[in-house]
Amino acid sequence: MRNLITWILVACLAITAVNAINVDVLDMTCYGDEHNDTFVQAVERGERFHNSIEITALEDLYNVDIYARIIGYEHGQISYTHETIDLKANVTYIKKFWFDLPENMPVDTYAVRYYIADRDSPSTICYINRAVEAKRHLLRFKDVVLSPEVGVEPNRALLTKVRVWNAGQKDEKNIRLQIEVPDLGISASSYIDEVESGDTLTTEELYLKIPKCAEPGAYWAKITMTYHEGDYVAWTDLPVKVLEGDEELCALANPDEEIVVLNTLPPLVTETQQKEEPVQTKNVNFALEVGLIALVVILVIVGLIIGYYQYREE
Repeated sequence: MRNLITWILVACLAITAVNAINVDVLDMTCYGDEHNDTFVQAVERGERFHNSIEITALEDLYNVDIYARIIGYEHGQISYTHETIDLKANVTYIKKFWFDLPENMPVDTYAVRYYIADRDSPSTICYINRAVEAKRHLLRFKDVVLSPEVGVEPNRALLTKVRVWNAGQKDEKNIRLQIEVPDLGISASSYIDEVESGDTLTTEELYLKIPKCAEPGAYWAKITMTYHEGDYVAWTDLPVKVLEGDEELCALANPDEEIVVLNTLPPLVTETQQKEEPVQTKNVNFALEVGLIALVVILVIVGLIIGYYQYREE
């Protein structure tokens, strides 16, 4: 009985030895941007980077799976990549894999693991460490809250709160936020005094009054964030829905909203006025001439009368 068990164990070990893909049949090297294992290479979160792996098989291998992943991110698995290849004996294969890091990945050192296996063999693992770091200056829109959310009527207020996350290494001060709806010609601005690195802060309500006669429909609102003395600008767009308004209110608002232009230039002269103007001038001149002649005649008559009375007295 003991001999039978021994023979079974020997047979199992022999089968495993035949099917296993291990370091005896594979020579692997994995590295980052440069073929250098001395230093841990850094990469910024939110960015894309690549690692490479060199594989040399000592015998022909078929349907070999190569996949890589980064473990330790609490919100899920990062950058799972996969490829199936055939390996010829004594041929070196270089495979490059790209990874996209989330912006909220904790700053730390992570191992990028490569797994190599065929359909019936254990995996062989190769790994390289990467230091994940934050950018020096980086603010992100965490959330934007509109009130009311469903839609806003004309002549009513649209209130906006912006939640800002400092994803950079440095504290940020004097952050300016502006929301504008260009098609409606309205905008509002506010400031955040300071957001420390890693913190999240919500702005005060930004007040926008929808015009009385705004047409119902969807409009695009643009939110702009300027920080670090204007060196960095981030923006995001979101839809704003304007509902049906009160037509009577809009009709009453129209006279007040008319643009009155004061015409300070001389009035235009029509052809009729140009024809009538010489006739009026001639009539005035004629009347003046007649009056002057009558005055001369009266003066002559008065002079004759005065001369006559002086003659009689003498």
